Amino acid sequence: MLCAAGACQSGLEGTVSREGSQGGGGIPGADVAIVSEGGVRVAEVKTDAQGAFTVPLERGTYRVQVSHPDLSDRTALVKVGFGQRTLAVSLAEPRATTVFVVRHAEKIHPDSNAISVPLSAEGTARAQALAETLDDAGISAVYTTVALRTRNTVGPLATRMGLEPIEYRNLDELVSRIRAEHPGDAVLVGGHSNTVGPTLTALGAVVDTATIGDYDNLYVATVTDSGTGSLNLQYGSDTGPDDVKSGGDLQTLILVEAGGDAPRAAGLAHALGKAGVGAWFAEGNVPVLGEAAGAAGQSVRSFEAPPDLRAWFDEVGVSTVVVGATASTVAGLLEGLGLPAVRAGADGRRVFVVTLLPNGALERTLRL
Repeated sequence: MLCAAGACQSGLEGTVSREGSQGGGGIPGADVAIVSEGGVRVAEVKTDAQGAFTVPLERGTYRVQVSHPDLSDRTALVKVGFGQRTLAVSLAEPRATTVFVVRHAEKIHPDSNAISVPLSAEGTARAQALAETLDDAGISAVYTTVALRTRNTVGPLATRMGLEPIEYRNLDELVSRIRAEHPGDAVLVGGHSNTVGPTLTALGAVVDTATIGDYDNLYVATVTDSGTGSLNLQYGSDTGPDDVKSGGDLQTLILVEAGGDAPRAAGLAHALGKAGVGAWFAEGNVPVLGEAAGAAGQSVRSFEAPPDLRAWFDEVGVSTVVVGATASTVAGLLEGLGLPAVRAGADGRRVFVVTLLPNGALERTLRL
């Protein structure tokens, strides 16, 4: 029994179905993991023949991680005992795999490459920033080298998700496992200054493999059957300039949820400074993109939600576009692309990275 005697305020009943199925369509044998706010896996069950599951839980907030070997993983946040007792999750066909690649954070002895060197105070803060940045990205696996500094960098996110980091020793092993075990999923890979570039190219992205000197790069590789694109974002505190390592010809739409203060504007300017954005748009009441666009030598154009977002994107004529809009407009744009509706209660930092694919669209939610 998961709850102490008399302690269960509520349970959780749920169904898992295939995205787009009409009525019924429950998926039997899907894995459902329940993770507490402290990162503890409090339950692991499988769906029954009708795709249903029931878990007794104490009152609280949990992550529900749903996976199936033939479908993309999905993570949902639920508040059990606060008016929520049921959950419906749909799993999509794998369209593309998202691989987030980072260098380890700052280490306490900058000139030492020993595997036992831990993070510095700055590095520890960056590791926490990484966990916050990827909190809603749907990460279902975390990979690390044997070095302590790399494990400590990805560790806070792994703990938050209730995941055990997986060690890899060479890129062939890493890429083979990602392609075989995580089709359509989101994965985090921690590496080193001289492995991040080669990791991206091993995944199929066309980027410069030269050594990376700074610590704040967050690379988003979208791996499809027809090719791989990469997007160079930044997170945490700024550690200095570096050559942009974005590549590929995938169309990327970056949706920025409204939040209009000066720190937010500066943070976005840093986060998007290497993304290779070709055009910037904003609703009239969302002024937060001005600093970011100005740093790129561009201006922000007025935006009104078009009836056909894909056609509008093609008319703009660049591979990466940023749109700043209210939460309701962002939700409408995502739903118009056939993507799951985002939950309410934005914290003013959500950025939705949407990759437009021939067979649909893929979205990953970041906090930047």
